[in-house]
Amino acid sequence: MKKENFCFCTFRDNLILKVLEEQPHDRTLFVFPTENSKLTGIREFLKQWRFTETHFLTMEQFKYLSFLSQRRILKEDKRSLAFYASLSSESKNFFKIKNYFQSIEIARHFFEFWEEVNDEMIEDNINPERFARANAELLEWQLLTFHQLLKIKSNYQKFIQEKGFDDIIFLFQPDNLNLKFFNDFDRIVIVNQFYYTRLEQFILEKLYHLGKQIKIYYQLPQSLVDWEHL
Repeated sequence: MKKENFCFCTFRDNLILKVLEEQPHDRTLFVFPTENSKLTGIREFLKQWRFTETHFLTMEQFKYLSFLSQRRILKEDKRSLAFYASLSSESKNFFKIKNYFQSIEIARHFFEFWEEVNDEMIEDNINPERFARANAELLEWQLLTFHQLLKIKSNYQKFIQEKGFDDIIFLFQPDNLNLKFFNDFDRIVIVNQFYYTRLEQFILEKLYHLGKQIKIYYQLPQSLVDWEHL
């Protein structure tokens, strides 16, 4: 995207009011970093609503709507239960898991790890040469743990898909991108999102090249922005 896609506000500005005043409302999608900021945007918008086609999302909701699955998505406790049910005896022994309750913390770290891998679009394989070039030592226990996580991921995927479910660690992949939801919008306005994962950048770039108008608002001086990593 080009610099004209970016707007900068001072700390004296009421950012959300400024965004709503400057941007057309009809066929516009406003995206906020948190649920609280989204709700504030909705409250301000309702004071001046004129029956326009306007939608408000958090960045996380925006990401979910960019990947549509034919299966139901597992969440929260059902996700942890499926994780435990899919564990092989080998994996249970490796992580010293004897019952479901001992698996809960490991499940949380497992899902956080693969979600971050997806968000930063990192390949799920380890190339020792890359570590060597970066002068980073890869210890044997780290390699063994990673290979065990790959096995668990494969078993978990097979287990849930046989039962008609899906998980975002498999869904949130570039090849699964589905932007049908955004057909009804002409413009997307991002409000004060300071960090973008590589996956979020990828989605926005795709929408931009589809002809969507993208506006990104920051409440900070332009001189503080690292343009190379936007």
